Amino acid sequence: MTQHASDRDAIIEEAADWAIELDAGPLGEADRARLLAWLKTSPVHVEEFLRMSAMFEDVSQTDITGNVEAIVPANDDAAAGKRPLKRFMPILSGAVAACALLAVGLTVLPEITSSGPVIIEHMSADTIKGEREEVVLEDGTRVMLNTDSEVEFLLTTDMRAARIAKGEAFFSVARDVERPFYVIADDTAVRVLGTAFSTRLRDDGTELQVEEGHVAFGRTTQLHALNAARLSELSLVDEVTFGAGDVAFWRDGEGQPDVRAVASEEIAAWRSGLLVFRQTSLREAAAEFNRFNTEQIVVRSEDLAEETLSADFATDDVEGFLRFLEFSRPDSRVIRAGNEIYIDRD
Repeated sequence: MTQHASDRDAIIEEAADWAIELDAGPLGEADRARLLAWLKTSPVHVEEFLRMSAMFEDVSQTDITGNVEAIVPANDDAAAGKRPLKRFMPILSGAVAACALLAVGLTVLPEITSSGPVIIEHMSADTIKGEREEVVLEDGTRVMLNTDSEVEFLLTTDMRAARIAKGEAFFSVARDVERPFYVIADDTAVRVLGTAFSTRLRDDGTELQVEEGHVAFGRTTQLHALNAARLSELSLVDEVTFGAGDVAFWRDGEGQPDVRAVASEEIAAWRSGLLVFRQTSLREAAAEFNRFNTEQIVVRSEDLAEETLSADFATDDVEGFLRFLEFSRPDSRVIRAGNEIYIDRD
């Protein structure tokens, strides 16, 4: 269908109005929703919006040909030497998409050309050994990543999701009855509307710790990356509901998770820099210290490794742990070799 000049002029005028408004500063939620709705109406709207946006920013040094890290201005985190979060955006077309990104000034450019749900935010974050990092999502959800962890996030107009690729994270999910929040770890998933809990991807399964509210925990299709289409089909099977104080471990291959209750202060105690052991084997305790420290503890005596302890330690207090063993098990001995610490029986 041929578009009349008057119609095109009206579109150009509206695109110019949006470009001017965006150049003046970030949009509010209501205006952003109106802009996205207008852009999705027609490819011509997108074309003119990008053309007008290009007038406000010089993009000669930007070349976007695929998913890339967003251009983030220098901030306090950067000055402090912190590693930036990785943020991803759907690509429209080379340099003109960069025009839109810079002109709109949004953290993530939504997927305005698709017919499905609009992508509001798509990003990933990771930590190195011994590091913790907090991420605040667009909806107000706060996520604390534990040591040596990697998490991907995707928020759309229909759903919210996180995928734990490695490690552990604590979620304080902003309540939204219209958009459930899923946390996917291997072939399990947690579904909530708004509550606080941690999820950890272990070598042999997934662990859930609930601090407040109620969560649904079940099996789901394994995802190696988040996308809006797959999320719309996400569902839980063998679903079990858990509440505050519950710790559930869903071992690989098992039909139901193992459940135990713990004191509220023990839920994700690592957020306060603590390791809490309750009738924990020395092998497991050593493995926990190894997650946080470059020095690696190896319990070589099998019978010693199966003995249990109940105590609290700072995550970096390897020396305190070794002194505890020396006092409580005088027949044990410690051998150091570089960054490895061997524990044996005399």
